[in-house]
Amino acid sequence: QSEGRLRLETTGSERRTAQSNKSTILICTANTSLYSALASDRADSTAEAVRVFEIPLRLARVHTKAQADDYLQELKANYGHVGEQFMSYVIQNRAKIHERVRTIMRAVDSQLNISGSERFWSATAAVACCTCEIAAELGLFKYNVKTLWRWLAGHQVPSMRRAMTEQ
Repeated sequence: QSEGRLRLETTGSERRTAQSNKSTILICTANTSLYSALASDRADSTAEAVRVFEIPLRLARVHTKAQADDYLQELKANYGHVGEQFMSYVIQNRAKIHERVRTIMRAVDSQLNISGSERFWSATAAVACCTCEIAAELGLFKYNVKTLWRWLAGHQVPSMRRAMTEQ
């Protein structure tokens, strides 16, 4: 949010607010669910929890530790190699991309029956799908947006809804 909410003191006078941007986007990993951590901190953490797009990963054990270390080393060496081309395209096509994200978000909202409180999930899904389309169009990755969509609709959003209900 670009500005804070207006709040009042118990006396009725206006409370001072910080004049700064309050949005934070981050990616993190943890050994426990962030939903659980939020729920343990507050009795009703729904407002905070719907801002989390948590993807649980199962330990696959398909690689040895040495193979995983080699992969991470290779990833570090090549990290960001498509970023410049991708961002150049995004900057040059900002208006078109903005409208495409909004179109995808409306489809996500409609097809997954997204509630107002789940708007952050809808936005995240729309950006991911649009990014997938751009990467495929530019030949950067071989992502298939239909596969991503099936995962979002069939697994990810239902999983997050279950986690919210359980917490």
